[in-house]
Amino acid sequence: MSRRTWEVRLDGRTRRVEVEHGYWTARRVVRVDKREVLRIAPPLLTPAMDLAESSAEHPFVVDGHEFALRVRPTSWRYEIELIVDGRSATDGLPAGPLKPAMRAPFGWRWGLASIGLLIYIFAVVGPIAFAARELGPRPLLLANVLFAAPFVLVPALLVVVAWRSRQRGRNVALAVVLLVIAAVAFRMSLAAAADVVLPFDEEAVEFRGWEPASLQTRIVTMIGGPEMEFADWIKVRYRRLPAGSYVLVRAHLSRLVLDMRPLAPRSD
Repeated sequence: MSRRTWEVRLDGRTRRVEVEHGYWTARRVVRVDKREVLRIAPPLLTPAMDLAESSAEHPFVVDGHEFALRVRPTSWRYEIELIVDGRSATDGLPAGPLKPAMRAPFGWRWGLASIGLLIYIFAVVGPIAFAARELGPRPLLLANVLFAAPFVLVPALLVVVAWRSRQRGRNVALAVVLLVIAAVAFRMSLAAAADVVLPFDEEAVEFRGWEPASLQTRIVTMIGGPEMEFADWIKVRYRRLPAGSYVLVRAHLSRLVLDMRPLAPRSD
């Protein structure tokens, strides 16, 4: 919340004008000599976002004098100006037309969303993934789903927000494109979300080694066998396993490999 104060001379009297502006909520309150004369309190989400992203002028009257509160978004802050009878209360010059916003639509919120995503990954998913390594395949799969969830849910939320915005056509088109890209890029994660509640598949394989591949990739190919993808944070060091008989524990729909353990010898 930011506050500004002006001392204004009206008909031989000095009036104290106080303005409060909510940085996150776009709420605007004006008080003259501690008496509220204007309150702008848009509903949260889309109405507040629309108001926060555009220049606005809010007129009101005090003792027969025409006042206006002007709020203009810039890159990371707001310019707040008080107009009295067509002149700036700050320098007394003619106010002129309202200037357009300098901020790109939703610009600062992209930065805020990026910070929130980093906090979510390192403060929420990170500890869960660390614990899941020791708890078994299902917690490990859940950690993988939680890691990918924001990359699909955030574009879906943007579609809802864009639908309620003033420039609906353009914003919805952009949001839908982002949602399609996210759904294609993280399609494996959508299947993995269903796999959290489904039984896992176990598959016995004869392992002779891996085909040459990047040391960083989770997608590998067995010598003489199929290509497969291992889950993130898997405890098994699958690239260092010796040849032998193994059991692959795989998610049913996404086919992610969650464990690769030696096949127990059969007792006769």
